[in-house]
Amino acid sequence: RAGGGSNGSIVITQGLLKVNELVAAGSTNVNEFGTAEDWFEIYNTRTEAFTLQAGEWFVSDGGPSVPMKYELPEVTIPALGHLVIWCDNLNTVETQIHTNFAVSSAGEHLVIYYKSDTAEFVVDDYAYGPWSTPGASLGRSPDGGDNWITFTNPTPGAPNP
Repeated sequence: RAGGGSNGSIVITQGLLKVNELVAAGSTNVNEFGTAEDWFEIYNTRTEAFTLQAGEWFVSDGGPSVPMKYELPEVTIPALGHLVIWCDNLNTVETQIHTNFAVSSAGEHLVIYYKSDTAEFVVDDYAYGPWSTPGASLGRSPDGGDNWITFTNPTPGAPNP
C-alpha cells in the first residue's frame, strides 16, 4: 500500500519505518525527566532523513485493531536513524516523545500507523509475548532486519549490535 505525503516524492509504504527495539519491563534507560521508563524505537530504513507529518503518523500498543492510540508530532528521523518513543503514560512532548500508554510486560502488539487523505495502513507492527528478562531489550538485528534477539545492553536511539 502507498500514499502521498509531504516528503517530496517519497511514497509512504509498508516497511518505510520499523518497530526496531523495545523494553517492556525493568528499563534502566532514563528519559529527559530522569526516570527509567519503558520505550520502543522506530527505525528509518531510508538513506535519507524522513519527516513524520503531524496528524498523519500514529503509534499504538493495541495492534492493528486500535492503531491510532497516540498521534506523533512532526519530527524528523535521520537517514538510517532512530526515534525513541517513551511509553510512560505522560502524553507529552518536551525534548522527547512520551505516549499516552505504557507497554506491558505481559506482551502487546506495537503498531506504526499512517493515515492521510488518500491512504491509511499499518506501516509496521510487532507483537511480543511475556517479558522474561527485566532491563533487557528485544530488537532487530541488524537494524530493520527480520531477526529479533534479546540485548542485555539496550541501545535506545543508537544502532543495534
